Amino acid sequence: MINTNRKVKYDARALSEDIVYIKMGYPIFIQDSTDYLIPIFDYILDNGVEIIIHKKQVKINADIFDTLQNNIIQGYGITGNSIEKQTKARPYALLEFVKNDYIRDTDKLIYGTLPEDWVITQ
Repeated sequence: MINTNRKVKYDARALSEDIVYIKMGYPIFIQDSTDYLIPIFDYILDNGVEIIIHKKQVKINADIFDTLQNNIIQGYGITGNSIEKQTKARPYALLEFVKNDYIRDTDKLIYGTLPEDWVITQ
């Protein structure tokens, strides 16, 4: 999972700010297609309990997914068996996605953050 390294306003109606966490579920291969669905959850912690802010599923082509995963495994020097590598690569993939997903016509990411506001949480 990844999280902001500072408190941010996470909802237009929120009265307070908090650390925002994002995690991705296991990719689900779509039958009769060449795509994966990847569940993504944004949440805060309230006394240790995850409170989901947003959840969505991102659709990605299997070839692109495999290429990205291999690039992250090699680029970050991730080791282990194939399952361990996939599990260890997920937060890095999520971090790369969030740090490069600028909101159109702004210089900001989700929640009005900057790339340096996001870190990996183990």
